Amino acid sequence: MMASPSAHNINGWHWSEKDFTEWAIAEVKKRLTFQHTLSGTEVIDVSVTEAKGEAFKNVRKGKLRSSYDFKIKMNVTYKAAGKDPLEGTAVFEPFCDTEPEDWEFVFKVTDPAKYESSLVAEAKKAVTSTPFLERMREWCKVYEETMD
Repeated sequence: MMASPSAHNINGWHWSEKDFTEWAIAEVKKRLTFQHTLSGTEVIDVSVTEAKGEAFKNVRKGKLRSSYDFKIKMNVTYKAAGKDPLEGTAVFEPFCDTEPEDWEFVFKVTDPAKYESSLVAEAKKAVTSTPFLERMREWCKVYEETMD
């Protein structure tokens, strides 16, 4: 997508837009399906279960602007040495074109009564936004560089 994408758009003064939603969702799923070692004895497995929203780039008055707004749901399995795996969900909402500090990340244990309270507390403390934010910042960088 060029800064002036069409011949009839003289001087780039009119609006043109390109949808990047399909690409964006595929990239989100690719980046947020991972295994991450939290410590020597703790690991999380993550997979995306739902990514809803949109991503697009537009040109207005000769300036290229990128925008996106998603809700991303993930399954998270927390594994600690010598303990049964704990299942949970994590959600980014909104994951949008604001500062990463504004993205809301929530982790919840799927069925807390099923697990020992100490394991639930341990998982809630261990599963933070850090490994997710690293991957999504990289997604943002790639998205800004993607033109077609």
